[in-house]
Amino acid sequence: MTEKLNKCGCGEIPEYLMTESGSSCKYAFVCGSCCNEWSIQFRSTYTRDDDKLMELATTAWNNASRG
Repeated sequence: MTEKLNKCGCGEIPEYLMTESGSSCKYAFVCGSCCNEWSIQFRSTYTRDDDKLMELATTAWNNASRG
């Protein structure tokens, strides 16, 4: 992953992000590799392109509020 990731809600910086979405979903979830517990829902814009989905997920992850 080329873009720097912000810290997770658990306080660690994940090495990578994982996404979960359906084949035609408007929203998806992203969580970090550090704890797999803190996740964020983001708008997937119905994309099926894995690179675009990861770009949207990374932006959502980095822009999310942390308690």
